Amino acid sequence: IGNRGYCDPMYMETGLVTKESDVYSLGVILFEVLCGRLCIDNHTHNSLIPLVRNFYRHNKINEIIFGDMKDEIHPGSLEAFTTIAYQCLKRDHKRRPLMTEIATQLETALNYQVSCFLISYIHFL
Repeated sequence: IGNRGYCDPMYMETGLVTKESDVYSLGVILFEVLCGRLCIDNHTHNSLIPLVRNFYRHNKINEIIFGDMKDEIHPGSLEAFTTIAYQCLKRDHKRRPLMTEIATQLETALNYQVSCFLISYIHFL
């Protein structure tokens, strides 16, 4: 509760913590992993989330993905991962996905990536 960058905006307005607050925080963490940076830059104190929102809305999320990951991630995996992570960040907490939906979509992202790896491995052999 109250960790800058991870805190649900609804908590800042109402002071109430809900399970949807955890979903928001998870969305922040998912984008930290994808972008390879903390949610708050220690030097500039800028938040990652406005950047993510802007790049996602303009369909340019691949421009802020960490290093070589953008060349190695399967497009289907990236789509599934970013879509569910972005849904976690919805301002209206009632429109955020349930944890079961998040788990399902992350599994879908993983399956795309694993199948891509297996196909590459088979072609290598």
